[in-house]
Amino acid sequence: SSKGEANTFMEKEIHEQPVAIYDTMMNNNWEQVAEKIFDIFDERIITNVTLIACGTSLHACMVGSMMIEGVSRFRARSRLASEVSASAAIIDSNDLVIAISQSGETADTLQAIRYAKMKGATVISIVNTRGSSGENISDYTIHTAAGQEISVASTKAFSSQLIVLTMITMILRACRSGSDVAREQFVTTQNEIYRCADQMVHIFNQKNKIREISEEIADAKTVLYLGRGLNVPIALEGALKLKEISYIHAEGFAAGEMKHGSIALIEEGTPVIAIVDKGQAYKKMLSSIEEAKSRGAKIIAVATEGDFGMNSIADHVIFIPKVSELFVPLMATVPLQLLAMYTAECLGTDIDKPRNLAKSVTVE
Repeated sequence: SSKGEANTFMEKEIHEQPVAIYDTMMNNNWEQVAEKIFDIFDERIITNVTLIACGTSLHACMVGSMMIEGVSRFRARSRLASEVSASAAIIDSNDLVIAISQSGETADTLQAIRYAKMKGATVISIVNTRGSSGENISDYTIHTAAGQEISVASTKAFSSQLIVLTMITMILRACRSGSDVAREQFVTTQNEIYRCADQMVHIFNQKNKIREISEEIADAKTVLYLGRGLNVPIALEGALKLKEISYIHAEGFAAGEMKHGSIALIEEGTPVIAIVDKGQAYKKMLSSIEEAKSRGAKIIAVATEGDFGMNSIADHVIFIPKVSELFVPLMATVPLQLLAMYTAECLGTDIDKPRNLAKSVTVE
């Protein structure tokens, strides 16, 4: 596979995300997926949904569990695959387990699938590689169609996972309510996913600005990422990307937790990257930004297009298109991927093959 006009595979793969989203939507027959999930619910009493993965895929699980609980009203939790059997997790035949792995070969995730199966759970896996071990040992598999991902740091596989989880959320909602409204939302959601893919170009068009911001981040010794609700896992994902490829220490957390300890890390000039969309948590995010700013932080806001007031609050603003709250994680991920990549470029690291890392972690 060639990089085309991109400098790195990571850059190419970030820009391939709209296509990966389209392909994931079009290469799956969602009516069939819905029927399969309805069958699982007909066959057994499902009371809990447990999502398991490692690394970036775990961040997708975290978004997924919040979506499923918030929209579908099932109890949902995300578990770190390497800790599932270690913590003797309570999983049984009332659990629907969703396991996520780009390669389908992640050792810890495979072990967690086997544990869940041993406990009597039904396992759906979401994988990007056909014929993988994950697919072979699961009850049912949904494929992301992100295409081959060469860069070690995952980008397009992650956004494709978010799309599949959004569709599963809508299917589970229909299982719960079985109404025509749920069916209507199933269609509306599909249309909105395509619209999100189309609108990513608005983020790519800000890359010169993002590149300038990354030059300031490159000098930092620590970078903090803040989010609330569905965007907490995206703060974690943004921090992971920066750590992976630029080797700068970064930490992501729920904005409300900052004053419980992490605010001590802020000194004059510490970059704080805040996902501050115009959703339910907007006012609370603003107060977290003010708290960080008063301690000398340099605020980089990822904000909703048209929120011009943010220009007077933050030092830098990257705008994401206005989408419904369910899709903000998908959109907010893209500028954080670009920020990490350009920061790594400034520092001259090997972006596609960062030190000490492997694409697929096949050892426990």
